[in-house]
Amino acid sequence: QAGPVYRADTKTKQLLERRLEHVLVVDPHAASSKLIADLVRTMAPAQVTVAREQAQAVDALRHWDPRLIVIERSAGDIDGCAVVRALR
Repeated sequence: QAGPVYRADTKTKQLLERRLEHVLVVDPHAASSKLIADLVRTMAPAQVTVAREQAQAVDALRHWDPRLIVIERSAGDIDGCAVVRALR
């Protein structure tokens, strides 16, 4: 099994560890959402929540205050712009 695709240098990793407490990944595709979540976890010990539907993403935003949201603009039933508007 191959190792992580990305390895943060020490300074970057320390910064990310302080800043990334919770990350929300919004992607309807299981493989790509897993890849993104794994990549985030290799960079920082963040709690990663994956939402595969727009309603799940909006619900996650009601319960969490993520430091970073990774979302596609449009994929499946997900309208990334609508999710971002729900933040406001």
